[in-house]
Amino acid sequence: MIFATPDFGAGASIGVFLGCVWLVVIVYAILGLTFGVKLCKSDKSKSKKYGIVLVLVSGIVPLSCCLLPSQIVRLTSGNYPLGRYPNKEIEKGMTRAEVASILGVPHEKQDSGVGEGTWYYWIDSFGIRYFCVHFGEDGRVMNTSGN
Repeated sequence: MIFATPDFGAGASIGVFLGCVWLVVIVYAILGLTFGVKLCKSDKSKSKKYGIVLVLVSGIVPLSCCLLPSQIVRLTSGNYPLGRYPNKEIEKGMTRAEVASILGVPHEKQDSGVGEGTWYYWIDSFGIRYFCVHFGEDGRVMNTSGN
């Protein structure tokens, strides 16, 4: 597959796929809104009801595609995606409590021994972009990374 080459990156192929899905959703929403408005202008009450339902569904579907992924992340992990990289906020030597007070509860924890481990924070709702905080044996930040 051309989008999975190391030069282009798997994350970019996922982004292109999501962009195509969004394009299809927007096209169907516009068509639904247009047809729904035409039905609302009809003289028949049954057509007006269908038109109102079509307009509502055509507006709710794109809105839910935009808002629901971040809500799902919030429900499953305890906080929203970060939305940006916190590069300057987390410094080497900080404790876990200090990191948690700045970034909140991590979306995923990976412990690799006593006091060691990595905390993952999602930047976006789909987990494509992430920010990692690596802790040493003393429970303090060794370094950070991300994509």
